[in-house]
Amino acid sequence: MNRQIVRLTYVALGLVGALVVMTTYWQTWAAAGLADRQDNAIKRVAEFSIDRGLIFSWKPRKRLVRNIERDVEQNTLFLRRYPYGPLAPHVIGYSTVGRSRTGLERSLNDYLTSSNANLSTLVDKALDELRGKPVEGNDVVTNLDLEAQEVALEQLGTRCGAVVVLDPRTGKVRVMASTPTFDPNLVENNFAQIERI
Repeated sequence: MNRQIVRLTYVALGLVGALVVMTTYWQTWAAAGLADRQDNAIKRVAEFSIDRGLIFSWKPRKRLVRNIERDVEQNTLFLRRYPYGPLAPHVIGYSTVGRSRTGLERSLNDYLTSSNANLSTLVDKALDELRGKPVEGNDVVTNLDLEAQEVALEQLGTRCGAVVVLDPRTGKVRVMASTPTFDPNLVENNFAQIERI
């Protein structure tokens, strides 16, 4: 057989072998790290396709977060809005497309997105997906007393500081106010200004 053909065959087999090794590496060992990256566009679209659960105050029972439905490039995305703005962003945090999550939005992310599902909710989730319904998250009721939270922020005024009020019987956090504060609705566009706070 011609020596050049044999060499070419070995080179081709070596390249195919390298391709198999690298593909195996990226799909098995490196897959988890790639999937968890913040700049993973597929993951971002999937996360914002979930109708996240709402967050409520304890007293009075008010919705601290709402979802705005937007159609973007044939995908229905649910973006978060905070009707009370700067009243409790240090507790609630924010969930944005470009800036990730903080506060309860981050610590309770699995619960708010129904990622913590058990077998019965997994079946319901699968059936909803087959029907074309968006996945719905679970709601959260905080222990925050919204009226007391407002009073605490008013008393702090423009001074830097924080107020934390606990229920002495249960240890539940009723107020967690901090100044300077920020409006979580503006995080996406004004992050440099908020970062200085």
